[in-house]
Amino acid sequence: MKISEKNICESCGIPMHKLADFGTNKDSTINTEYCHFCYLQGKLVDHGIILEQKIEKNFTMSQKMGMPREEAIISARNPSYTQKMERNEAC
Repeated sequence: MKISEKNICESCGIPMHKLADFGTNKDSTINTEYCHFCYLQGKLVDHGIILEQKIEKNFTMSQKMGMPREEAIISARNPSYTQKMERNEAC
């Protein structure tokens, strides 16, 4: 598996840079689609929660990562926003 700048969690949108950032499949192999906050042992951690709960979870994670409040709110409502911000910073 190649870790690159393009590894973004499909569920919450956070970047995954280190091996420990990635979720795990049922057989304990690394899952490259989801982060360890969202996917463990082959299951989505927050399966069955409503959209508002997912937004709140994403907002909380963004703030823990040090993102300013305004950006965290935007990121929580639109996970692809984080990926766009990283692309702009790389330019």
